[in-house]
Amino acid sequence: PASCSTLLVAMLVALMAAWASAFEYGDVLPMMKRGQYQEQRSEWTEVPLRIAPRFGVDRTVKVHALPHSYSGHEPYKIAFALLGQQFTTPFLGVADGKGNYLSRLQLTLVASGHSLVDARWLEEHVYAEAPEHIVLDIRWEYIFKEDLASALGLLFFVALTIMCILFGITLQLSSFDSDAAREEDFGHSAQMR
Repeated sequence: PASCSTLLVAMLVALMAAWASAFEYGDVLPMMKRGQYQEQRSEWTEVPLRIAPRFGVDRTVKVHALPHSYSGHEPYKIAFALLGQQFTTPFLGVADGKGNYLSRLQLTLVASGHSLVDARWLEEHVYAEAPEHIVLDIRWEYIFKEDLASALGLLFFVALTIMCILFGITLQLSSFDSDAAREEDFGHSAQMR
């Protein structure tokens, strides 16, 4: 029973960990950004919550395009990362130093159930004056696929749980029957004397 209960606890912890990583509608998805300018890269920094994507919510936000120190003569690039660095973009050209600027970025997030499973980026450049902001369009797509592995895993978990419970009950009953038989034998031995 000890190994059975240990296995049961381990499975419950794994199940809770999977549930904890699930998102609900409107939850903020952690998003970071970093820049590359004059052959140097900045550190990853969190984007403000008002800009970060929200699970399942289509919306349009504005992101500051260029740093104040940008001179206009060299390329400036930016990269984004979601959920730590689980989904990252390559460095996207915000300015190429020749008058071509990133004006719009479409972020398509793909969800399956309550989890983010993919992220795609589509850039739109303009040849004009440097924009103050980049328009970030956040759009959601959903995939619904039958997850046979998860269904079989859940079925196995339920069957294992029932087996552990029945095994524990059987051990308790057999222990009870053994104790009762010993007491009865002890009682017979005492009466015979």
